[in-house]
Amino acid sequence: MRSATQMLLAHRAAGSFDPAIWFVVMSANRPHGVLLLSRARRDPAMEIVYMGAAQVARGSGVADALMMKAIEVARQSGVQTLILAVDVRNEQAMRFYQRWKFQEVARRAAWIAKLCAAGG
Repeated sequence: MRSATQMLLAHRAAGSFDPAIWFVVMSANRPHGVLLLSRARRDPAMEIVYMGAAQVARGSGVADALMMKAIEVARQSGVQTLILAVDVRNEQAMRFYQRWKFQEVARRAAWIAKLCAAGG
């Protein structure tokens, strides 16, 4: 629902802002995957803030490569825990994270307000 600019602004405001732990997978000069990591503020953990593969790259192993990169960066940072949030309606993502041994620990309500340009 958010544009790339909105997503990056929200990421920058949400926690540790470190573009050194943001990654883009390129193929034929086109982005095929994105991984945005952030160090958790309170816990000795690293958060996968955003991870996604372009439609054209799905099924090609890009998501697995991004997850391996997330694990590598976390370990190199001395972190032994990766955390993330996923929409439970995104069954494909849920299966992916379960395959990588992530476990659900909480469910939360997400709220979105679409504001009109004229003061809505």
